[in-house]
Amino acid sequence: MMPAYLEHTVTKKIKEAKVSDWNFMVLFLGPIAPLVRGDWKWTILFCLYPIGLLLQLIGVNKYNFWYIKDLLKKGYKIKSLPPTMTPEQLSKKVGFDVSDYFVRS
Repeated sequence: MMPAYLEHTVTKKIKEAKVSDWNFMVLFLGPIAPLVRGDWKWTILFCLYPIGLLLQLIGVNKYNFWYIKDLLKKGYKIKSLPPTMTPEQLSKKVGFDVSDYFVRS
């Protein structure tokens, strides 16, 4: 699965985010997956026991979209999506309309 690229509006820093439904890194490594991405919120939540264990089980399927949603809220804009993903599909996955979150040329 090809990643989506998100660019911060102020710093112009670009982050890569997977848009697949499954995150096997979360499945096998638990809180190390968000730690590698620098996502402290989900690292801490995944470490809380037993809530963290439940979040990890759910996170295997949802974490990639939680990560994209958090990046959009932090001021990132979508620079590109993989050809197999439409903005409407991404909106459905993250839970809100992302049409205003694209980098304008």
